[in-house]
Amino acid sequence: MKQMKIYLALALAFATLLPNASWAKSTDWPIEIFESMDNSKLIIFLKDADIAVSPEWQPATGAPPMGIATVLTKVNQWIADDASLKGLGVNEIELKPINKHKRHWYYLVKLKSLENLKQKPTYVAVLLSGKVVPAMVEPASIK
Repeated sequence: MKQMKIYLALALAFATLLPNASWAKSTDWPIEIFESMDNSKLIIFLKDADIAVSPEWQPATGAPPMGIATVLTKVNQWIADDASLKGLGVNEIELKPINKHKRHWYYLVKLKSLENLKQKPTYVAVLLSGKVVPAMVEPASIK
């Protein structure tokens, strides 16, 4: 009987606190995209809202809504806005679909130093809306 009272008290406490808890409210969790480029494993975090405003596209319908020239402009502007990226240039570009969003695509861009060829590359994703999102290189696992 004592256990029943404890369970009832806990259930009542949770029922009272849970609706008011800030951590219980819905959150706009980012979508994780796992990619690889040149033997580097990458993680890209995209918001649903950013994907929603990005134009839809299917390869069978013709050219993508944003061409390579625009991608280069967006990436070069992103580089210019961050002093720590000075000296980087576009080395490689791939057009990829966004997982679980069949009609949404993005460009995966590899940036390399134009002066120091031994410097590790930086990667970014460019949505078809023009939004540039940095990609993180997944660290090598410890064996």
